[in-house]
Amino acid sequence: MKVKNGKVLAVLLPVLLLAACQPGGKQEGKTQEPEESTAVRQPVDTTKAVAVFSRNKEDQFEDNDFTVQIFPTGNELVFRLDMRYGMNHAADKLTIPSDDIFKEMAIQPGEDNDHCIVGFNDKTGRFREMIEISGSRTRISMRTLRKYYIETGQ
Repeated sequence: MKVKNGKVLAVLLPVLLLAACQPGGKQEGKTQEPEESTAVRQPVDTTKAVAVFSRNKEDQFEDNDFTVQIFPTGNELVFRLDMRYGMNHAADKLTIPSDDIFKEMAIQPGEDNDHCIVGFNDKTGRFREMIEISGSRTRISMRTLRKYYIETGQ
C-alpha cells in the first residue's frame, strides 16, 4: 500500500485508535465492577405548599385574612414565599444555606394574629427562625431575624 501525502494514514489512524480503545475484548484476571447508579430525582410539585400559616380575622367591616405559604422551586435550597393580607399580595424567594442541616420549611405563629415567623427545622428538630412577616393596615412587612451561612474549613 502506497501512502500519498499521508492521506491514507490520516484516515486510518483515527479508526485504528477508536478500535483499540473500545472495551469489547475479554479481560482475564480483572472483574468488572458495576457502575455506581445515580439517584434519579423526583420532579417537585411547585404548586403544592410545603408550609402554610393562615389566620382569618372575623371582622364585619374589613377582610384582613393573613396567609403565608411556602412553595418549593426547581432548586431544592430555594423556596418561594407567597404572602397575603387582605387585598394585598407579596412574593419573595428564600434561600436555605445548606442541605446538611436543613430538614423542612416551617412557619410558627408570631406575636399576634397578623404576625408569623418563617424558618426551617434542622435535622435535630430545632426551629431556626429567619424572617418575621406581618400584615398591618394596607401593607405586608418582612423583617430579617437571622441569617445562616456555611463555614468552610481550610
